Amino acid sequence: MESESISEHIRVYCRLRPELPEDPSSGFSEREGEGEFYLTGGASEGGAAITASSEDGACTYFSSTSKREHKFKVDGFFGPDTSQSKIYDTAVRPIVESALRGYSGTVFAYGPTGSGKTYTMMGEGLEVNKGIVPRVFDQLLEACVASRGLVSITMSYLQIYCETVSDLLDTRTSNMAGALSIREKNGTVYVENLSESGVSCYSDAADLISRGNANRATAATNRNASSSRSHAAILIRVRTPDSPDGKAQIDGKAGANGEAVRESTLVLVDLAGSERASAVAGRSYLRAEESKSINLSLSALGNCIAALSSQGADRAKHVPYRDSKLTRLLQGSLGGGARTAVVVNLPPGNDSSGEVLNALRFASRCAMVTVVAKVHRAVDYESLFAKLQQRYDEQEQRERDQQMDIEKQYEQMEAQEATIESLREEVAVLRRQLSAGVDAEKNRSDETKWAERLDTITAEHLKEMTEARQRNEQRVAAYKRSAADAAQEISSLQRELQNERERHLEAVKDVNLVNERCAESERGFEVRIQELLEEKEDRSRRIQELEQSVSDLKTQVSEKNEVISFLELKLQSMASGEGGDMVSRAQVEEMEAIFEDTINRL
Repeated sequence: MESESISEHIRVYCRLRPELPEDPSSGFSEREGEGEFYLTGGASEGGAAITASSEDGACTYFSSTSKREHKFKVDGFFGPDTSQSKIYDTAVRPIVESALRGYSGTVFAYGPTGSGKTYTMMGEGLEVNKGIVPRVFDQLLEACVASRGLVSITMSYLQIYCETVSDLLDTRTSNMAGALSIREKNGTVYVENLSESGVSCYSDAADLISRGNANRATAATNRNASSSRSHAAILIRVRTPDSPDGKAQIDGKAGANGEAVRESTLVLVDLAGSERASAVAGRSYLRAEESKSINLSLSALGNCIAALSSQGADRAKHVPYRDSKLTRLLQGSLGGGARTAVVVNLPPGNDSSGEVLNALRFASRCAMVTVVAKVHRAVDYESLFAKLQQRYDEQEQRERDQQMDIEKQYEQMEAQEATIESLREEVAVLRRQLSAGVDAEKNRSDETKWAERLDTITAEHLKEMTEARQRNEQRVAAYKRSAADAAQEISSLQRELQNERERHLEAVKDVNLVNERCAESERGFEVRIQELLEEKEDRSRRIQELEQSVSDLKTQVSEKNEVISFLELKLQSMASGEGGDMVSRAQVEEMEAIFEDTINRL
């Protein structure tokens, strides 16, 4: 029997982007041999060397600046020549296979700007260059065809731009005019009012992805001509039957004899790249704000990974999922409810800024996080209601057929009774004829024969009627028992469905109440935050006024010190008799008054 949970660590794979013609000269070189390759960014200051094994993922980073060596361990290290298909088969295909069995999964690309994340996730051009997202849809649609339509697929596409969540498939929200909210219900994090589109063939998926990419925020920076300025996430909901007949056990109980499904969610995330201020230097103010928002959200992601990697068995430790919309969206994945794979993209060349080293540290911490993915089952109430309605209609049809059979039996009995009655009339006629006959002896003999014949026919007909009546009564009794059982079963199913509806309505009421309370709390928090901001502004104004007053006082003190110095020199001159000209007593009194006034002001 298949296990209901999968416990494993986050699968982490590093991929080095090949050097491009537009890259600055870095002395990049590669050496392959015996399953290892050697990569260097140059021997000059800021250069770095990575020695990695493509088999076990062990890699060593050596910095020519600090002369220090750093060792890391990941699940796989892909060189510049690694194909898109190999990366998919190694890192992603097992997660999609698990999604078809009811386990949720998450795949996201991480790395500095210009390291090839979007190419890894989306690909470009030829079929061989298809990225992770198109290949996921290929695998899911193949399973849908093999199941003859039992597997259903729906897709949503969103972006997080400057901490604003918008729907890339809905033009009303893709331009940030209507920001979406991230909510939580029964422990499941979801995006409220996010549109969902069905996918039945690859062209549907390609059209939706193309429409979403057209609405995604991109711009040119000093490092990338078409840099992603937002985090993009594709959410794929996969629904598969829990068993060949669609019936399953839900929480240890039968699924109301209804349609049970395994429901999983695949989250495919193309993260915006971390970048330093130099990447947007000289660009517009908006580019700088985008860069700040991207770096803050990636920093929050790193904090969550650090907290999770240091938890171990202590799951009570706080993880700051609410510090950003990105970590809030990935809470279900990072928190251990889904199989997760991370592809860390590394750019070639000098690593003077330490971006490659930081990315490797992030990969190492991710590999220390343990997740426990579980099968998610649910009852498909629409299918359940349709089946109940079908069974109810079939039962009504059977009852109508049984009623028609009973009516036919009654018609046959009436026909037999009419036959008996006609025979009786025939016997009566014969008796009358016998009574009026000439030969009394012959008449008696004939009468005896006809009487015996009549008795025989009557007995046979009575026997047939009795047997037919018994058969009809047995059939009627069986039909009544069947109808009673069916009515009881339908009543039980209707009560059970009604109870499910009532529980669902109660849950909706509870959720609405919680949402109202959360909204009230948020409004209270917003009012309090506004009050604190006003208080902060008021204090800032008072501080500025006090600083201005202190500055004025310092100026006055400086002026008075100059006056005092001048007066002291004058007094010394008078006391020593220097200066030639004598000062009158009135002048001395005036200077003493000025001196006393200065002292009083100080």
